[in-house]
Amino acid sequence: PSSGDWQKRAGGPVELSPPGEAPAQGLLLQEVPAPAEPGAYSLELALSFGSTKGLPPSQLLKSAERTEVTAAFAVVVEAGPPSKLLPALLGASSAGSGSTTAPLKVVANETTELGTFARLVDAMSNRLPSDGTVRLSLRQYAMGSEEGQGITLEIAQPDTTLRLVDGELSAPALALRGAGPSGRYQLCFELESDAQVSGWLAVDYENPADEGEREAEQQRQAEEVAAFEAYKARETARLVRERRVLERQAKALLKVPDRKEREEVEALRRELEAARADGKAKESRWRLAAERLHRQVASSQAEVGELKEEVRILERARLGTAWLPGPSQTW
Repeated sequence: PSSGDWQKRAGGPVELSPPGEAPAQGLLLQEVPAPAEPGAYSLELALSFGSTKGLPPSQLLKSAERTEVTAAFAVVVEAGPPSKLLPALLGASSAGSGSTTAPLKVVANETTELGTFARLVDAMSNRLPSDGTVRLSLRQYAMGSEEGQGITLEIAQPDTTLRLVDGELSAPALALRGAGPSGRYQLCFELESDAQVSGWLAVDYENPADEGEREAEQQRQAEEVAAFEAYKARETARLVRERRVLERQAKALLKVPDRKEREEVEALRRELEAARADGKAKESRWRLAAERLHRQVASSQAEVGELKEEVRILERARLGTAWLPGPSQTW
């Protein structure tokens, strides 16, 4: 901290009475922050009194315009303040804000073994054996503005509020309840006293209900692509045959030096060029058709996602209606 910060932390003079020694005056420093990086430091204190430094005898103050009194202390910082909750599972990476290279695999609402999954560390990844309360949450990885609607997936085990024990965050198992689309999620954890001290683990969630729909959509796309490729092959073979016929006719006419035949050859040449241009135009149309099919496939996938979402919403609405109490019932 700056010198101004140190001055603000001075709590005023105090009288120290060491056993067997005469009382002495001292200065109380309050809440002095430790450096962020561990290591050996030198702490130098300089006391000021009026226009002079230090607390010299009164007779010296009368004769001297300025006197300096300083004291230096060696300070060893073993760890800095809490910086993040670092993932501790096998394959976890210390880079970034807590991502892992080995995501947890969770299938539906089945239980996955967890154990110690995070540690409280400082900015240099030194472990801090501190206690505290940590909040857990689950969110979809890289979720867009329209994503997440209708997702009921949440943490069933462990409790969403856990205690750090000797700086470690542990739980026997992870289980989810509700439903959501298969994909990457984040198990987020943050210190309750300071939300900036946080981290997360990647969770690969698999919903068995998505498998059949995904396979059917992939099969349909494969059939459309195969049909287009077969059509393209037939048209290409037909153009090749026509081109060969025209080339043979052109060669036969070139052997006759008659003016009329030369004109016919020239006409055939123009016809051949026109056929080539037509072939190129058809190839261009095929490419456009292929792009259109790909766009239609992408649109179909989006429609499938929207229909799935509507089915989920209607199912929840149906379930919610089924549990409404009747006129003669009470909650």
